[in-house]
Amino acid sequence: MIDEGESLLKSDVIGYGCWELDVQQVTRLTPREHEVFLLLATGYSYRQMGARLHVSERTVRAHLSAILLKLGLACVLHARLASYGYALRQGVVSSI
Repeated sequence: MIDEGESLLKSDVIGYGCWELDVQQVTRLTPREHEVFLLLATGYSYRQMGARLHVSERTVRAHLSAILLKLGLACVLHARLASYGYALRQGVVSSI
């Protein structure tokens, strides 16, 4: 059970195991895929990501499919966790 004020996703869990990525893995992404990957860490919806990037939700989903394949991730949840761990290590986002 989570105590009041305690985060469900602790920083020591993020980026662990199958969601841990190194910089070499992320360099496989195109610049646009990299942008989408980092936006995953923010928790944005597909619609919000599309609006921010000036593309459709369908285009965001296509980028996400490519990201999953290139990084060997099973689902968008894994990609969100991996992106958050990566973004934390890169100093792009702060801890929850």
